[in-house]
Amino acid sequence: MISAATHVCLVARRHVDYGRTRSMVCRSR
Repeated sequence: MISAATHVCLVARRHVDYGRTRSMVCRSR
């Protein structure tokens, strides 16, 4: 079973990646 800390870390990491991709798309426009 994945620990809560690891789950939070993965979610935060995914959120950061999503934010970066979104900002890049906005800049390219």
